Amino acid sequence: MSRTKIIPVDVAVLAAVRHACAGCGTKQACCCASFDVCVTRREMRIITGAMQVAAAFQPALKIRGGFQNVFDETDDGLFALDTDANGLCVFAYASGGGIRCALHSAALLLGVSPVSLKPAVCVLWPMTFTDMPDSRLTISENAFDFDCCRKPGGKKRRTIAPALLESVADLFGEGAKKALVAAAKNGLRRARIPVGGVR
Repeated sequence: MSRTKIIPVDVAVLAAVRHACAGCGTKQACCCASFDVCVTRREMRIITGAMQVAAAFQPALKIRGGFQNVFDETDDGLFALDTDANGLCVFAYASGGGIRCALHSAALLLGVSPVSLKPAVCVLWPMTFTDMPDSRLTISENAFDFDCCRKPGGKKRRTIAPALLESVADLFGEGAKKALVAAAKNGLRRARIPVGGVR
């Protein structure tokens, strides 16, 4: 019999941020230029398979006879995505006065969920996991440096921002989302939620 995977969550911390991504403006702090993004071998294969479509949005991915190698292997067996001369992720591109993700756009063009192509760490942001051994889902300590994250103000909130709930559902399943909604509604500071279908 398989056991359900459980992840600890800082529910009160997640409830204390209003987050909605509308694409970073070109003159503001941008998550696509502020963090090192590392992917697993599996994610690297998925991204490599999407390069043709992603290059339609970010032509700099193309080189003569193929595509750039955009991965650098790290000491811990992961693969870091390269950045351009401006520090932006190689998949970032400007559109409509903002920064967009070529992998996200490629997924929409293909008619699939962006979570199927984007690195899990990008889908998860501004949420993150704390370091082991007390690993739990929380909000990145510098989330409020970005315009997409705001403190809701007023009394203690018992709801989680829809964008965060959508990311939880995409990465951990609808059951995890429902458990998180219930934990927030009940005013819990922390909870342990069941997850399924983890990437």
